[in-house]
Amino acid sequence: MTHFGIICPAATGHINTMFPLAHALQQRGHQITHCYVMMYMF
Repeated sequence: MTHFGIICPAATGHINTMFPLAHALQQRGHQITHCYVMMYMF
């Protein structure tokens, strides 16, 4: 199957909303890679 990359900011509100999507894709046989980006504002 397809390999999906999920990229989002490393904040609870962003990460928690991606888990159901990743889980649904895994249940369909896809491979998932998570990449969380730390964002710094100066």
